[in-house]
Amino acid sequence: MIWLVVAAVVAAAGAATATIVFWNSVRTTVAAWLHRNNLHTSALMSATVLLDRIAVGVRRRVRVQTRTHGVRVIADEELTLDQVDDPKVKAQLARDGHLNIDIMHHL
Repeated sequence: MIWLVVAAVVAAAGAATATIVFWNSVRTTVAAWLHRNNLHTSALMSATVLLDRIAVGVRRRVRVQTRTHGVRVIADEELTLDQVDDPKVKAQLARDGHLNIDIMHHL
Protein backbone atom coordinates (compact mmCIF):
# COMPACT_ATOMS: atom_id res chain seq x y z
CA MET A 1 0.00 0.00 0.00
CA ILE A 2 2.79 2.43 0.84
CA TRP A 3 4.26 1.82 -2.63
CA LEU A 4 1.04 3.14 -4.20
CA VAL A 5 1.30 6.33 -2.15
CA VAL A 6 4.98 6.74 -3.05
CA ALA A 7 4.21 6.12 -6.73
CA ALA A 8 1.42 8.71 -6.67
CA VAL A 9 3.66 11.32 -5.03
CA VAL A 10 6.48 10.66 -7.52
CA ALA A 11 4.05 10.86 -10.45
CA ALA A 12 2.62 14.16 -9.19
CA ALA A 13 6.09 15.61 -8.67
CA GLY A 14 7.13 14.48 -12.14
CA ALA A 15 4.05 16.07 -13.71
CA ALA A 16 4.72 19.34 -11.88
CA THR A 17 8.34 19.33 -13.03
CA ALA A 18 7.35 18.56 -16.63
CA THR A 19 4.85 21.40 -16.64
CA ILE A 20 7.55 23.76 -15.42
CA VAL A 21 9.70 22.80 -18.43
CA PHE A 22 6.96 23.82 -20.90
CA TRP A 23 6.42 27.25 -19.35
CA ASN A 24 10.13 27.82 -18.69
CA SER A 25 10.83 27.48 -22.41
CA VAL A 26 8.21 30.16 -23.14
CA ARG A 27 9.54 32.40 -20.36
CA THR A 28 13.10 32.03 -21.70
CA THR A 29 11.97 32.92 -25.23
CA VAL A 30 10.21 36.09 -24.07
CA ALA A 31 13.08 37.13 -21.79
CA ALA A 32 15.64 36.66 -24.59
CA TRP A 33 13.56 38.74 -27.02
CA LEU A 34 13.14 41.51 -24.44
CA HIS A 35 16.89 41.49 -23.78
CA ARG A 36 17.77 41.62 -27.52
CA ASN A 37 15.46 44.62 -27.88
CA ASN A 38 16.71 46.39 -24.73
CA LEU A 39 13.32 46.11 -23.04
CA HIS A 40 12.26 45.01 -19.56
CA THR A 41 9.32 42.82 -18.60
CA SER A 42 7.49 45.99 -17.56
CA ALA A 43 7.45 47.03 -21.24
CA LEU A 44 5.10 44.14 -22.10
CA MET A 45 1.47 45.04 -22.70
CA SER A 46 0.52 41.44 -23.51
CA ALA A 47 2.09 38.06 -24.14
CA THR A 48 0.24 35.13 -25.69
CA VAL A 49 1.01 31.56 -26.72
CA LEU A 50 -0.94 30.35 -29.74
CA LEU A 51 -1.15 26.57 -30.11
CA ASP A 52 -2.57 24.75 -33.13
CA ARG A 53 -2.82 21.00 -33.70
CA ILE A 54 -1.19 20.07 -36.98
CA ALA A 55 -0.80 16.69 -38.67
CA VAL A 56 2.63 16.01 -37.15
CA GLY A 57 2.23 17.65 -33.75
CA VAL A 58 1.65 21.16 -32.45
CA ARG A 59 2.56 24.57 -33.83
CA ARG A 60 3.51 27.02 -31.06
CA ARG A 61 3.76 30.75 -31.64
CA VAL A 62 4.71 33.20 -28.92
CA ARG A 63 3.31 36.68 -29.50
CA VAL A 64 4.15 39.80 -27.50
CA GLN A 65 2.91 43.37 -27.60
CA THR A 66 4.83 46.44 -26.45
CA ARG A 67 4.22 50.12 -26.97
CA THR A 68 7.48 50.56 -28.88
CA HIS A 69 7.31 47.42 -31.07
CA GLY A 70 3.57 46.78 -31.40
CA VAL A 71 2.51 43.14 -31.80
CA ARG A 72 5.26 40.70 -32.81
CA VAL A 73 5.47 36.94 -33.17
CA ILE A 74 8.80 36.24 -31.51
CA ALA A 75 8.82 32.45 -31.84
CA ASP A 76 7.20 30.07 -34.29
CA GLU A 77 8.02 26.41 -33.89
CA GLU A 78 6.65 22.90 -34.27
CA LEU A 79 6.55 20.62 -31.24
CA THR A 80 5.60 17.01 -30.81
CA LEU A 81 2.52 16.45 -28.69
CA ASP A 82 4.79 14.91 -26.03
CA GLN A 83 6.59 18.26 -25.68
CA VAL A 84 3.34 19.85 -24.52
CA ASP A 85 3.71 18.62 -20.98
CA ASP A 86 1.03 20.70 -19.29
CA PRO A 87 -1.89 18.25 -18.89
CA LYS A 88 -4.56 20.99 -18.96
CA VAL A 89 -3.13 22.52 -22.14
CA LYS A 90 -2.77 19.10 -23.76
CA ALA A 91 -6.40 18.20 -22.95
CA GLN A 92 -7.77 21.49 -24.29
CA LEU A 93 -5.63 21.18 -27.42
CA ALA A 94 -6.88 17.63 -28.03
CA ARG A 95 -10.48 18.79 -27.57
CA ASP A 96 -10.43 22.10 -29.48
CA GLY A 97 -7.40 21.85 -31.78
CA HIS A 98 -6.48 25.50 -31.11
CA LEU A 99 -5.63 27.57 -28.02
CA ASN A 100 -4.75 31.17 -27.24
CA ILE A 101 -3.19 31.37 -23.78
CA ASP A 102 -2.44 34.64 -21.98
CA ILE A 103 0.98 34.02 -20.45
CA MET A 104 1.57 37.29 -18.62
CA HIS A 105 1.23 35.55 -15.24
CA HIS A 106 3.88 32.97 -16.29
CA LEU A 107 6.52 35.65 -16.92
